[in-house]
Amino acid sequence: MRLFGKQKTITHEKQKIDPAMLEGIKAPVLILDSLWQEHYKNRKSLRVAELEKKIIELLKEQGRLNDNVKNLNLKKKDHLKRILSLSDTAHNKHNPDDREALAAFGQAVTDINDQIIMSERKADAVAPMLDMANRELLAETVSDVFNDMREARKLVQTLDPQIDSLKTQLKTTIELRDKADADAVASYQLLHKLVGGRILNMLHNALGDDGA
Repeated sequence: MRLFGKQKTITHEKQKIDPAMLEGIKAPVLILDSLWQEHYKNRKSLRVAELEKKIIELLKEQGRLNDNVKNLNLKKKDHLKRILSLSDTAHNKHNPDDREALAAFGQAVTDINDQIIMSERKADAVAPMLDMANRELLAETVSDVFNDMREARKLVQTLDPQIDSLKTQLKTTIELRDKADADAVASYQLLHKLVGGRILNMLHNALGDDGA
């Protein structure tokens, strides 16, 4: 199976990763990762945005079902306590009202067990859908990041010769500047020696000196 397939665009080709190649990878839920969020800040493709929305909905549904199971178990626990407290009076004291309540709580526990099983089955069904959506998003992410890395390296390769050229140009410019500065100092020293400071100042005033 090929890892990459080419997806043509108007300006250039991008590498796309087959999600099947990522099967078995235990990746975290990407949309909960701060680095993932930072990478895709203000730059999500339509497909990435669609997958993100799908994962959010699946996480909400998974959370709702898990909360439902938790609440049902709490309710079941309360009913079992009531059944335990009613058992003595319902059977030993032959209290018909308690027997009726005992039967009602017993049926309620049975109903709750059915609801728990149903919610757990639904939650179990959500898990593979969430895993698949996250794996698809992982494939999109790896593709995007790989292409970002490839484009960055191409830019580095393009800029390196320019940088080398600028370094050479800067070195030559610095050498020219240093030579000109040395020439100016030498000329000043010679003039000062020949005519002295007073005459040199007069020359400055009369002729001007852009470098002074």
